[in-house]
Amino acid sequence: MNKNLKHNNTETKSGKRIGKIEIINPIAQLVFEDNAYVEIIAQGFKYADSPIWIKAENLLLFTDLPNKRIHYWKEHYKEPKTYLEDIDFIGQNTKNGELNSSALLFSNVGEITLMLYGEDKIAKMNAIIREPKFNFDTWISNPQKHQLITPSHFTEDKLGNIYFTDTIATDNKSKASKKPLYGLYRVSNKNKLELLLENHLSPEGIALSPDNKALYITYSDKKKDYLYRYELNKGKLNEDTFKVFDYTPFISDIDDKPRGLKTDKFGNIYTAGPNGLWIFNKDMELIARVHFTEIATDCVFSEDYKTLYITASDKVLKLKLRD
Repeated sequence: MNKNLKHNNTETKSGKRIGKIEIINPIAQLVFEDNAYVEIIAQGFKYADSPIWIKAENLLLFTDLPNKRIHYWKEHYKEPKTYLEDIDFIGQNTKNGELNSSALLFSNVGEITLMLYGEDKIAKMNAIIREPKFNFDTWISNPQKHQLITPSHFTEDKLGNIYFTDTIATDNKSKASKKPLYGLYRVSNKNKLELLLENHLSPEGIALSPDNKALYITYSDKKKDYLYRYELNKGKLNEDTFKVFDYTPFISDIDDKPRGLKTDKFGNIYTAGPNGLWIFNKDMELIARVHFTEIATDCVFSEDYKTLYITASDKVLKLKLRD
């Protein structure tokens, strides 16, 4: 990174503004609204994560799994409200009291979905959005009896195929001698499971490009952190054409790492963490950073892409973007 480049003059002041914006490539001026700043819109959670935007209701949902809750927020709210509580789904793969619900996803057909790894399935809420109920049905059943172990985020392409990452199960003898092995999986819209990639790096977040021709994954392995870009062709991964960005030289806190990520309509990539928010163009060139001390976990755009919502530690943040 060129440290001689000027920083945006939006330093933290009193009130609910935090952080500062660093423009690394002048093209990033087209990303941010004039005089943009990071605003705290909610706080007081144990671990805010997995935000989704629901267009029909202009509604932001996000999880606070240590508190076993999903919250919702609208622009005119002074504070978020509880959407669902006691979301500790106990299944065959979890111990009593252990959370097994994972990331939220708002599906192509407008349904709120959860990865329920204790029950080895992806489930959808069996209720209308305005009247949420603690009632989840199987959306995608478990193909090939794959045991979900530690799935993190998942994403859906335009055709309804699901991509997710998970630990690859090993026998007891291999566990003692080998590093954990992780896989990138695809569940087709015909409920067929495919293992697309194996890796010893621990995956943190996953996102598709707007044209669904590239897939991005953030990885972390102790003090090594990366963003990978893989080319996709008809659902198949081309491992020979990947690109990598190495966050490692910029890591100051071992607990902070790249996690969730999203792409905008122009193909720019936004990764939550480490040390704030990172913005890359579609060629994986770093164009801007948004610095703040909170540990960013994930992000999501409003429907018009004019606002980016960021979950970070005990807070939810808002950043205005240019149309």
